Amino acid sequence: MTNNHSKLLFVIISTVIILIAAIFLQIRNHFFTDPSPITINPVGTSSPEISNPSPERLSPAQKELVKKYLQVNLNTLSPIPESLGGQFYLTELIFTGTSSAEISYEDGHNSLGAQTSFSINNNTVSIENFTIISQNNQKNLTNTSSTTITN
Repeated sequence: MTNNHSKLLFVIISTVIILIAAIFLQIRNHFFTDPSPITINPVGTSSPEISNPSPERLSPAQKELVKKYLQVNLNTLSPIPESLGGQFYLTELIFTGTSSAEISYEDGHNSLGAQTSFSINNNTVSIENFTIISQNNQKNLTNTSSTTITN
């Protein structure tokens, strides 16, 4: 009988050791693994992020600067004037690149969509292009840099 007891005790101790090891490994992997490993590119190569800039390359301060500029200057930027005494306000801003964005804006009567390109120099925003792409949910696509609507 003692032989059976020693086998049972061995199995229980082995199982407990395996469970403790598994728990330890899970804890170690959870707390001590870097979720964002650093990738180092060989000398002379560039990462895709640098060669193809993305909206994430604009700092939050730059994005806020562009947003404020658009909010303040929508009435002069828009080739379509406000109607019935309304005032344009920005409803959506999506950065599509480091120097471009798509916006939605309205005056309470008309809703418009536009593509814009901009530059930032010494914390000053310059709008280089402002093209209407939709009015009142109807797309008016244009491939030119004109600020007028092309049907």
